[in-house]
Amino acid sequence: MDDPSAGADSKYHWKQILVLGELKSNPLADTASKVWLDLGRYAREVLAAQDSRRFVLGLTLCGSWMRLWEFDRLGGIASSQFDINKEGLRFISAVLGFLWLDEEQLGFDPSIITTRDIRYIEIERNNQRERLIIDEIIQRVPCIASRATTCWKAYREGDESRKSLVIKDS
Repeated sequence: MDDPSAGADSKYHWKQILVLGELKSNPLADTASKVWLDLGRYAREVLAAQDSRRFVLGLTLCGSWMRLWEFDRLGGIASSQFDINKEGLRFISAVLGFLWLDEEQLGFDPSIITTRDIRYIEIERNNQRERLIIDEIIQRVPCIASRATTCWKAYREGDESRKSLVIKDS
């Protein structure tokens, strides 16, 4: 979660999730009809809630069998399963890898810049850089398999009238 003070009883929202995880004690749960579809549903929720997310990473751990996952707008792909008891270094590498990822590696769009409470996109027009301040989201496609089209309401930085613009990104 994107909350350093989160505890065991903390409530969360899909907007706060950085990496998905599904843990089952039963090693036989590592199937499409059980844990795989659950993780896909979670990925859909994260992609719908986080408007600047291009893909979501995750893991499943069923008994001692682990898989690593990536979900983007084409669907999901998984690694082959491996036994964390027999391949401890691979397990530690995966967990540390998730902890060391920056926002772009976690799937956030690097063209959307956030500073304090302002989100913006920089463009070049007439050989000059302009900053478009994002006001709010207008539309976001909530499914996994799509173009990931997102529309934001925005305005030019420095425009006193705050004339509304629409940014369409897909």
